[in-house]
Amino acid sequence: MADQENVEASVKEESPQEEKEKEEEGDLPELTDEDKAEFKAGFKAFQREDRTLKNEQIGRVLREMGFIPTNAQITRIKDEADPERMGWIELDGFMECMRRVITYPKPMEEDIRAAFRVFDKENNGFLPTAMMRHILTNLGESLDEVELDCLMKYCDSDQSGQIKYEIVLDAMFNPDPKALAKLL
Repeated sequence: MADQENVEASVKEESPQEEKEKEEEGDLPELTDEDKAEFKAGFKAFQREDRTLKNEQIGRVLREMGFIPTNAQITRIKDEADPERMGWIELDGFMECMRRVITYPKPMEEDIRAAFRVFDKENNGFLPTAMMRHILTNLGESLDEVELDCLMKYCDSDQSGQIKYEIVLDAMFNPDPKALAKLL
């Protein structure tokens, strides 16, 4: 009988990767009631009629909620929320993933402002739309075309070909979901 228990116990042992993931899971913070309400609202704003969220929308939802995830972080979230690769996630899976998202370090607004100043040759607070598009698609983590078009439309609403990068910073750090939603 003891041998059978040892065999069963050894079969149930987890791989080192599974053990690490469980340890990490235990280290994740719990969501506050305020977090839950905000994240649920963000999910619902993009959910489909069947109350699911397409995986390809995850990055966009996170950015709308003020997070600035890297592409690698978005991929990890998709993998965790949809391990069967169905192409969609439900609210419960999304909420669980948000426990990890709230631990991601957020870039500092002043660091990004300084980076924009490097490209501002005339030191006037504006960058040509083409240059901004190039920066956002080729340096660091790139935006997808839909997000980029939405941001360009928002930041260059008068279609002058010039973008005041303070508007980009506002869109990144203090987004107005109603204003951005009108552009989609």
